[in-house]
Amino acid sequence: MASSNSWCSLLKELLELIFNRLEIDVDVLRCSFVCTSWRPVALHVYRKFIPLLLFPNETLKTNSWTLFDLTTRETRDLHLQETCRRWIPCSSNGWLLTIGVDCPHKMHLLNVISKSQVLLPSIDTLKPSLDSFSRFDKSSGGDYYINKVIVSSCPSNPGCSVLVNYYYRSKLALCTVGDEKWRILKTNLGVEGIVCYKGEFYVIDELRRVFICTLISETLEFVCRVPNFGDYRCIYLVESLYGELLLVIRKCCDWNQFEVCKLDLKLRTLFSVKNLRNQALFLGINGSAVVARGCSRFGKGNCIYFIAYDHPFMSPFFMGHCGPAMFDMEMEKFEWFHETEFSNFENFRKFHWISPDICH
Repeated sequence: MASSNSWCSLLKELLELIFNRLEIDVDVLRCSFVCTSWRPVALHVYRKFIPLLLFPNETLKTNSWTLFDLTTRETRDLHLQETCRRWIPCSSNGWLLTIGVDCPHKMHLLNVISKSQVLLPSIDTLKPSLDSFSRFDKSSGGDYYINKVIVSSCPSNPGCSVLVNYYYRSKLALCTVGDEKWRILKTNLGVEGIVCYKGEFYVIDELRRVFICTLISETLEFVCRVPNFGDYRCIYLVESLYGELLLVIRKCCDWNQFEVCKLDLKLRTLFSVKNLRNQALFLGINGSAVVARGCSRFGKGNCIYFIAYDHPFMSPFFMGHCGPAMFDMEMEKFEWFHETEFSNFENFRKFHWISPDICH
């Protein structure tokens, strides 16, 4: 029998031929966790697949989730014991941010596929504290205390920086994986969108002001104020595959319609984008976004994939249908992919696009 070392030393070209024969995206992901030499090849091949959508399975017991594949429209059940008694307010590039319900409310980033976890600084080092925060009730408070999380690279890589937006979207805190304390930035913004663009964190607030959070000085510096783009329900900052900074606007008058602009930081202006050049954008509930390249076999480009809902006013009493949908920018057409009925508002917020291709 061949030794494990011989499998690890297979030629890159041979591995790529083998992985390209795999038809199921999860199988390719499993190959990426076999050894360090397989990982970059498997993740390179994985880019031909579009992200999977993860959401709670209300029909099964606690810690049960569903993975939905847009290309086949198939679902598969997933049990995540690691989510037991944890709040899951948001995610970044497929890593779930989890907060322990019980004291001391430990914070982790959880990789859904590998089940690996990265410990973050104590939530007690965030100010104002979780104890001073009350929204709806204590049982779901952690789901609302943290609004957004963005990672600069794969959290398992040394030097990965993590930025969180918390406390009614008004506060920002930064850490490097391995830190014991969060470094709180002196600010009081109504944050709308965050992105890690060219190695730096960019933030846009409700007054359309764009700031850069430099990792070296750990300060928030004003960059520009973008022109008025009208009423909106939510906005996203996204780095395109071509190195552009995109501003994606979910319209207020029709919450299933979008407008895309390119943000020119030097000219401090917006340019309308009508064609994504075969890119597909995957927008999450809490401002997270994933970009993939469209392919006739695995997904359509020049489209925005997002979480649609049939209730225009989200509230803690929300009951209704929601699920993945697509907005075709060329046809300006909206299409449902999979409708799921949810009986509680907290579960509606727990839709996450899973795409681990930043982990090398």
